[in-house]
Amino acid sequence: MAAQNLSFIETYAGPFAALGRQITTAFPARAYYGIGNSPAWLCEVIQIDAAAQGRKATTQTIPFSGKYCEPLAAEETRLFFKRTIFPSRDQIAAYRELLTQRGVTPKNIVARFENTGTKTLFFDVISSGNGAASFLSFLFPWAKEKQLTTRFKKAVDLLFVTLDARDENKVFVQGLVNHHANFLKIDADLAAALWREKDPDIRLVPSCPYERWGSPLAAPAFDPQALAAMRHALVCAAMPSCQPPAAPRKEAPVRGARTKPPFLPCAAPAHSLYAARA
Repeated sequence: MAAQNLSFIETYAGPFAALGRQITTAFPARAYYGIGNSPAWLCEVIQIDAAAQGRKATTQTIPFSGKYCEPLAAEETRLFFKRTIFPSRDQIAAYRELLTQRGVTPKNIVARFENTGTKTLFFDVISSGNGAASFLSFLFPWAKEKQLTTRFKKAVDLLFVTLDARDENKVFVQGLVNHHANFLKIDADLAAALWREKDPDIRLVPSCPYERWGSPLAAPAFDPQALAAMRHALVCAAMPSCQPPAAPRKEAPVRGARTKPPFLPCAAPAHSLYAARA
């Protein structure tokens, strides 16, 4: 594993775990849907924490990349966007099919809320918010087309994790979206880590720009060893009893012997609570 990967894991597993718990504390008993790759680690945390507590969590990391909205204006309590690019009908149909395969449809979201009382939290880690607004400008018209607008709005919460949090907000996309949005402020260093600026080798969600809607998704590129180590570190953050291992004794290497993984953050078994997400 590259030294850069190891440093990333040691630095950010704890802050990622703390931020994920902050979200579930503020929005308990939700279905948690992360938009794109930026919130993917937070979805991992939500799954791992739920497993540590012996319960299940409904999470999705939704493939979505790029943007086709631009800011119109920002006020103290509102964000405005306008659509500048319009995906074709074929592209929209293909992306709807992708989300339908994952169970992410306005009909399913409304049904879950009306049958169980469970709302769906869509969340993203944003800078300007263009990407999140682009996704919402796809999702809300879909609900309108199915004549579910009012029921869908009752079933959905929005959360933007950002450098610039406000108290009461609405997000608007001209003629398409008008919905209350919650903001959670984080520092620039943590945001950069979630945006993959710190370690671009670790990506959990495949890239999915609208130009490729209808094409097979490319597998995300990451160092598998680094990914496994980060998941293990997140498990440790979810387990108060997890203690660092004793320093190993230095012994002469045995020819032909298997070497241990270069990073085990604690003495917990590596089967990991992560397996409980299945």
